[in-house]
Amino acid sequence: MEKIIENFARLIPLWNLARNVSACCLAILLIAGTTFVAQAQIHVDVSASGANDGTSWANAYNSLQDALENATGSDEIWIAAGTYYPDQGANVSAGDQVASFSISSSQSGLKIYGGFAGTESSFAERNLASGNRTILSGDIGVPDDHSDNSIHVITMAASSSSITNDTEINGLMIADGRAIGTSQGESTRGAGVYCGSSGNVECSPAFVNVTFYNNIASNYGGAVKFHAFNSGASPSFTNCLFVDNYVEDGDIASDGNAIDINVFQNSGSNFEGVSTLTITNSTFYGNADTNNGTRRVIRNQHGETQIENSILWGNTVNMVNASGSGSLTVANSLIEGGLQSDATDGGGNLDADPLFVNMNDSNGSDDVFGTADDGLVLFSNSPAVDSGDNSAIAETTDLTGADRIQDGTVNMGAYEITVEAFAPFITTWAVTADDLPLYIPTGGGAD
Repeated sequence: MEKIIENFARLIPLWNLARNVSACCLAILLIAGTTFVAQAQIHVDVSASGANDGTSWANAYNSLQDALENATGSDEIWIAAGTYYPDQGANVSAGDQVASFSISSSQSGLKIYGGFAGTESSFAERNLASGNRTILSGDIGVPDDHSDNSIHVITMAASSSSITNDTEINGLMIADGRAIGTSQGESTRGAGVYCGSSGNVECSPAFVNVTFYNNIASNYGGAVKFHAFNSGASPSFTNCLFVDNYVEDGDIASDGNAIDINVFQNSGSNFEGVSTLTITNSTFYGNADTNNGTRRVIRNQHGETQIENSILWGNTVNMVNASGSGSLTVANSLIEGGLQSDATDGGGNLDADPLFVNMNDSNGSDDVFGTADDGLVLFSNSPAVDSGDNSAIAETTDLTGADRIQDGTVNMGAYEITVEAFAPFITTWAVTADDLPLYIPTGGGAD
């Protein structure tokens, strides 16, 4: 009996150890289960012919609207190449200019990715270099007639909680919004993207590999407008292209014709220090106002603006408004006309022709932005080539999907690829009488 008791006593520590190990393993599993939650993929393909439920490429939603209505902040929306319009979907009406692709506070963290072929099983298989372009277009009416276009292509509304920088728009072109209203309200601002916030929350999404093209507004932010009421906005733009975005009518010289951020309090006085705009490896070209030609390309009123590895060239005014308590820091960027007087020089900045391949044909012979033949690609002898700061980059590829660093140092602007520059072929030679053509009269003269 004593022997049995002795053996049983020896087993107790082993039992406790096993129990503790089991509890430990269970805790690890629980932690793993709550920490590493895989995001669900919702598929969108305008040409899919399956169940239209987003569960696979074969059964993809045909409209982005339907995908957004069923998406949460823990989802990813994968969109195949094609053109998608805000007035297409189960719960919108064709031709509705007010309809937009809408993201709410409850969807903060949502990832919207374009550039898929429609066959990929993992995100790593997406290949932007293959030319699969996903376009969100406000051209919902008569093609190329702006008068019947969507007021906004994308809208974001941060009210109950913030839309954070974990909310990402990636690999898309946002085009043809027309925020031309009759008053000073929302319908006159942010034709490409309108991001509103109120009540001590922020609208601060991230834009990566996005082209903003041909968006026009009456007053503020032809391409993008952040309107923060008793709140803030700290968006980021990486590998982005802003081309031919306009502000049309207003007479305020400081309104950004590409990006505009305004934060203010209920009393009407402006907030201070609640807005940080970050722009990295982006190109701004051809952004203008059609009235007095004095608007700056970017405005961040009373906020901090940081521009790195970027090119601002060929815009109406290649300047940034950082009025009030705002600040502007520019580093390793090429700015036509040089840095403005109120900017902090972060070093490595240039004022020289960037040598675009063909700025008169910004989207190239294929009429598709984000491909190797784009006219805003740099010649290999451009001063912006290999002139950026490697420590500023977070993306491993450029707008076209090419490797971001190719010769040891990153380029300025949205493109890492270049086109070889050849010196003109010039030669001289001596001409003798023997080189001249022989002229034989065809009539007259002596026999």
